[in-house]
Amino acid sequence: MPRTTGINQLFGPACAKGRGANMAKDFDAEIKSIAATRQSAVDARKKAQADFQAAAAAFSKAWNECHNKVIRPALNEIVAKLTAQKIGASTGELRGGGISLIVPMPGMPRNVRVRQHAQLIITPVLGGHHVTFGMPGTQPQNYKVEEITKEMIERHVLELVRKVYNP
Repeated sequence: MPRTTGINQLFGPACAKGRGANMAKDFDAEIKSIAATRQSAVDARKKAQADFQAAAAAFSKAWNECHNKVIRPALNEIVAKLTAQKIGASTGELRGGGISLIVPMPGMPRNVRVRQHAQLIITPVLGGHHVTFGMPGTQPQNYKVEEITKEMIERHVLELVRKVYNP
């Protein structure tokens, strides 16, 4: 049995007989293929991130417009109507850009902690690109920004006021 040394020992006898050049070409081709696959994945991640950021920016712009032109005016008008009926409601801004309508519970002083009063909470969900309408203790409802109208807000407020005054 012949003794193997050097290239034979490391890569086998086929390499010592001229296959080393082919192996180097195969290795280079494989590395180029892996690098191209990696670069393709990096490019896809960058594109997905850019698409997500563009969608988030578009949603944020649409939310701000809806908040300022639909939700805030509608809630201000509703607060005025409820106040005229001796139901002292108020609104408040929430962290993250949301807004709440607070309706005091009957017989409970207004200066009691807000969480103990009935609330309609309207919040944007940037990752989900929707707006959530919810009341504590109920299942929140999700809407696209385009679906939000004054009438829809009035419907949710009416549901809240009914729960407070007609339990």
